[in-house]
Amino acid sequence: MQINRFHNLDSLGSYEWIYFDLISDNHDYSLIVIFYNGFPFYNKYLKNYFDNIKSIIKDKLTALDFPAISLCIYEKNKKLANLHYIFNKDSLVINENTIAYSNNAILIRNDNYNYSLHFKLKFPYRKLKLIGDLRISNSDVSTKELIIEKESEKHFWKNNLIKFYGAADISIYRHDVLKKRISFSGIGYNDHNWGVRPIPVDIKNWYWGRFHKGEYTFFYLITESFNNTTSKYFAFYKGNHCIIDSTNFELKKSECYNYFFLKYDKLLMIYDNNFSAENINNIKLDNGPFYIRFLSKFKIKHSELRLDGIGISEYIHPPRLLKSFFNPFINLKIKKYQP
Repeated sequence: MQINRFHNLDSLGSYEWIYFDLISDNHDYSLIVIFYNGFPFYNKYLKNYFDNIKSIIKDKLTALDFPAISLCIYEKNKKLANLHYIFNKDSLVINENTIAYSNNAILIRNDNYNYSLHFKLKFPYRKLKLIGDLRISNSDVSTKELIIEKESEKHFWKNNLIKFYGAADISIYRHDVLKKRISFSGIGYNDHNWGVRPIPVDIKNWYWGRFHKGEYTFFYLITESFNNTTSKYFAFYKGNHCIIDSTNFELKKSECYNYFFLKYDKLLMIYDNNFSAENINNIKLDNGPFYIRFLSKFKIKHSELRLDGIGISEYIHPPRLLKSFFNPFINLKIKKYQP
């Protein structure tokens, strides 16, 4: 079984990303690294799609034109770095065991379940530079692939390394002076999303989360579409064994607003027979106009089993990407790579 490999997406508005995260054993640090072949949140890319639909222009931009990297590092709820780099098309080099962006970010497959991630990224606006690596081993694996938006069959999600042990070493520089060195180990998660049409065209709300405790893993994805359908899935694993999963469960949310008047799920609850999960989103890691990332508190009940602890969850409201009012706030964190 081969996982974490980009598709050759050449349709108008296509996108793809491979996601890795890691939370330190003491929950002090968390790291997010995302490799994109088509950055779906870039307004220039979205504008090109709609201009082509209206036959205003003839240039057809696809996922292959917008390779990108996201690198986010947090100390508890404090952002140490939040970088989103878009590279030139020719900067992305893909072969059997490597995905590389101009040698500034490289994903190396040591074997199918063990990886090394290396990065060296600059953010000139803030005189920030990050150098580091993430080593992944001892993974629990899922082969589940889901159609997110079933009616259109345009958006897909694949669980890969649902639990892995990782070790990260990161050096943070400002004005070329080392300001902080971080080394930590912990448990992480990896999945893979792709689609052949822009997310805001079909999907109105996107909820995702993951939680690990000992040998147990829980994760979910819920999307609400403009055609008034909901696609939902959760799974609860012990090691590589799926104890329970479902696409037909009861969902409850308690919602509130952030300072961009974005309504999000402060409390999300999943119920299915003798299983329940609560996701309490009190700690915001990223808090923007269309997207919020949380360091979340999870509570799991299954038969006589009780688990609680810390995980990561996200909420995305894609229609905000089409509102020009929010473009300056979104573009502030996105930079074109300059050698």
